[in-house]
Amino acid sequence: MAIPFRFIHAADLHIDSPFKGLTTVPTYVRESLLEATFLAFKRLIDTAITQQVQFIVVSGDLFDESDRSLKAQLFLLQQYERLRKYQISIYIIHGNHDHLAGQTIPFPYPDNVHVFSSSVVSTKIVTNDNGSILAYVHGISYPTRHVMDNLAKQYKREPEQGYHIGLYHGNVGNVSEHDPYAPCQLSDLLVHQYNYWALGHIHKRQVLHQSPYVVYPGNTQGRHRKESGDKGCYLVTVNEQHETTLQFLSLAPIRWLQISIDVSSIENEAQFLVAINHHTSTLLAEQIHCSVLLSVELTGSGYIHELLQQTGNVAQMLTHIQGLYEDDSSSEWLYIYELQLHTQVQYDEALLRQEQSFIGDFLTYYEQLLRQPEQLKQLFTEAQQGLYVHQSLNRYLRQTESILDETSQHAQLAEAKQKVLEWLLLHQDQGVSI
Repeated sequence: MAIPFRFIHAADLHIDSPFKGLTTVPTYVRESLLEATFLAFKRLIDTAITQQVQFIVVSGDLFDESDRSLKAQLFLLQQYERLRKYQISIYIIHGNHDHLAGQTIPFPYPDNVHVFSSSVVSTKIVTNDNGSILAYVHGISYPTRHVMDNLAKQYKREPEQGYHIGLYHGNVGNVSEHDPYAPCQLSDLLVHQYNYWALGHIHKRQVLHQSPYVVYPGNTQGRHRKESGDKGCYLVTVNEQHETTLQFLSLAPIRWLQISIDVSSIENEAQFLVAINHHTSTLLAEQIHCSVLLSVELTGSGYIHELLQQTGNVAQMLTHIQGLYEDDSSSEWLYIYELQLHTQVQYDEALLRQEQSFIGDFLTYYEQLLRQPEQLKQLFTEAQQGLYVHQSLNRYLRQTESILDETSQHAQLAEAKQKVLEWLLLHQDQGVSI
């Protein structure tokens, strides 16, 4: 039988990330953001010590930039020394953000730190205190930022029996919404018959395959609204038969979250603020040892919809709400950074269509247009011709089909009808003419 062991798989720590875009947040929020990636890594080390793992693997983008800051490098040295005191090793490959061509100060790493070179896939042997072999770790770092070759083809299964772990930073499956660094297919990894593939580069946590596991742990700290939810690492347990189990462990000190509130039954500003407070208090109570950057989506219809439709009211309401939650005395906070207005005017379209009014005529014309495909096609052609002369828009139009198919035309027309109808209903008492 083999010797059981445990290790942590992390990736995409992006230490010292600048968190661009949130320039107007309060000082306590900005300072927390700038320290978040550091604290996430410290929690990683704390977890490794508490869980008594034998080693850690980091699958690329340990740093946020290729030119590492002095602060980040000194911080990592301090954390590496903490691991060394507990005889925990760490195995690292560098990815596109922290490739080996970047500038760095050549600090000597302690002997528990193992960094894979960029010249060829190499193998590190992991042993316990008695010198018995626990696992073989294979990996290769990026020599420069833009690695477009399929690095998976360079990996080879070593002849030794045992537990084999492959570290890989790249786009497995050539997912279009991610940068195509070191692209490969899942089959390119499985052919090597490793026991575990520790992936990096994709910031969304996902298990691509089981038996063997092929795993993206996601990043340890979300850096913008698209990287929402909990972030962390995987604790991997291997038993005597080399059977593998995973457990996700939370690390992020700040979470990006979104909630949705139906405002249909809210009749005044006071009720609206009470509803916001109720939802946020419940949300914050559910979060453990973390702060929250929150986007609030408003849905439904009624008074709040009409109030926030007025120019400037969304921004003013957001500023007021932010002031209610501003408190830099707590180590864990909640900050609402946006209100998304997805509300709508409440109306009965069938009744409106029967009215002897401009709105009734508008809806009747819309229904007739749907039944005349040639006229509809002509409408879109004329609209596109007008947009092509726009200096800023024509380059985007050239990237799309010249004429949309009928389904797309109907979808866009329905969206336009909705916006026009809501505008007309909102301004019908103001004597607005078109």
